[in-house]
Amino acid sequence: LTLDIPFYTQNGRRIKTTASLNKSVSVANPAEETCRPSVTIDPSSVNTVYFVKSKDRAPSRMSSKPAIFSPIDQQTPSSTTFGTGYKLSGKTATFDHSNSLISANTTTTNGYLRLDDTYTKLVLHVKSLTTAATFTSANTTLYYLNAGGAVRSYNYGTVTYNPSGNQDWTIDLSRNVLTEGCTGILGITNGNWTSVLRITFGDVYFLKGDEKGRTFTGIYSGGDSDLLDCLEDPSCTVLDFTNTDSLPTTENWQAVAANKNMVYYLPSGSVNQQPNVVNGTTCNNLVLSGESGGFMLPTAFSATAASYSHTINDYTVLTLPFKAALPEGLVAYTLSASPTAVTCSPFTGDSLPAHTPVLIQGSGSFTYHGAGTVSTPKNQKINNLNPVYLTTKAAVGSYFLSMTNGTPVFQRVASGTEPTLSPFTAFIQVGNLTTSAASLPLEGLVTGLDQVRQRGDNAGDGRYYDLFGRMVDHPRKGIYIRNGQKVVFQ
Repeated sequence: LTLDIPFYTQNGRRIKTTASLNKSVSVANPAEETCRPSVTIDPSSVNTVYFVKSKDRAPSRMSSKPAIFSPIDQQTPSSTTFGTGYKLSGKTATFDHSNSLISANTTTTNGYLRLDDTYTKLVLHVKSLTTAATFTSANTTLYYLNAGGAVRSYNYGTVTYNPSGNQDWTIDLSRNVLTEGCTGILGITNGNWTSVLRITFGDVYFLKGDEKGRTFTGIYSGGDSDLLDCLEDPSCTVLDFTNTDSLPTTENWQAVAANKNMVYYLPSGSVNQQPNVVNGTTCNNLVLSGESGGFMLPTAFSATAASYSHTINDYTVLTLPFKAALPEGLVAYTLSASPTAVTCSPFTGDSLPAHTPVLIQGSGSFTYHGAGTVSTPKNQKINNLNPVYLTTKAAVGSYFLSMTNGTPVFQRVASGTEPTLSPFTAFIQVGNLTTSAASLPLEGLVTGLDQVRQRGDNAGDGRYYDLFGRMVDHPRKGIYIRNGQKVVFQ
């Protein structure tokens, strides 16, 4: 349990009572001076925790609100006759059997709300609501367009609201619920006759995954509770300080953030050059890691230097948000998926292109260095593969890279075994291909041992060869072939 207290502390105590202990006292000293100490509360116990004040905690002079990446108001209807009822953010609407949300349409005659990306959630923040009956919505039904453009509906059943409001009403749009996909929205209906709901909405928006961010205004306060919450949240991807005054010039937020891939937007003219800080539209040093959280940007920027580090063992699929050089010791293949196989073509360029899934072969820890434009574009699909920048649960029927008996394949996702995909990877989304194959083989992979043998070279000549069969005089970190055996340089 993390506590947010109005002062800083270095010392604390916990008094615990259980069925077998009576007012047992233990030390609860934080590892370092903090205003957010953590304590462990055991099940079936009564606890009193107290902390000794070490210094004052200045009141925060910042205000903040959630950063919204994909507001519903910014989606575009397919026809002007669809109307503007979808612009629900900050509006009050009646919701009952004769009053729908977004639109009253159940066909595409008047158009539909076209989605600009593949979203997994529609979030409607309910600020407040009133009704003369129960705070529920019966037979809550979404009318939508599937991936093929056909109208479908899904009944989410009864939705129960908090009578005092201030809650997020989240509608699941993922293929785990809407199995045919969702590319457009018509409206939301219910079966309420007596419970006429009058709802005042806050932000209404779409989510791709679990992305979060926060926008701050006022005078910068390092002890602000919302700021500390974001820095401790591994799913937070953006902090926006562009309208914040008195910003620190040397603060290294990345060093203390749970998500090392979070980006910090500052106004133009700021001089903070710490990692992942964007001053205006320029980042001096973007540092990303495959061992940390997601990466989602509201706006693109230019990086003077950018890097991505990860540890791999044999094969992995990689997608980078910037152009980067391939480290020595690795082999890369461009990928193209078809209904029968995924074709692998040896990569021969100078730099791996941004947002383009590639297959990487190697073993060890590697860093990719690049520069230039950094972004997370919407609705990306390259050669039938979809880049992943957020932790994503793969839908049933999609394909992901898997090892089968030591051989890499794209495995079809079965119900009940949906894998979680890591950021900076890629997969084959449902609907990209017309196939029901249990797996798709990778065709075109080159093994250095095969190439050496095909050329008639002596497999026992003591020389090192890379995985393309090319002789290497001075091997560096990576996988090589020597005397017919695989050798790994760490």
